[in-house]
Amino acid sequence: MKNLFGAILQELRKDHKITQKDLADILGVTSKTISNYETGSQFPDLLIIIKLAEYFDVNMDYLGGRTRISSKWETIEKGLEVNNLNLNLDDLLTLDNEDKKLIISFIKRLRKQKAYPQKNKNSI
Repeated sequence: MKNLFGAILQELRKDHKITQKDLADILGVTSKTISNYETGSQFPDLLIIIKLAEYFDVNMDYLGGRTRISSKWETIEKGLEVNNLNLNLDDLLTLDNEDKKLIISFIKRLRKQKAYPQKNKNSI
């Protein structure tokens, strides 16, 4: 089984330009323990995972490889590009319920069209 957690941890550590020893000191563990996390021979307990998420400012799903979005703010900061317009999350939140339902319906229809493309491109 691929050690996704270890690869993500190593990438985060290198992105932050810290050594295994630096990270070990921050977490209160040995540098050998950090090495074991990165190679997959040991997995951290929940408290260490929480500390890692807080230190690197990422969510635990990102650390576990369940999402490629490292933090809830990443999407907000980048905004959503829709037809070359940046649509911020705040803009979406200010819509009334009817408009939100229309957008959700539109997204579902797009997903369905992509999943089951029509043979005749001219029909809607």
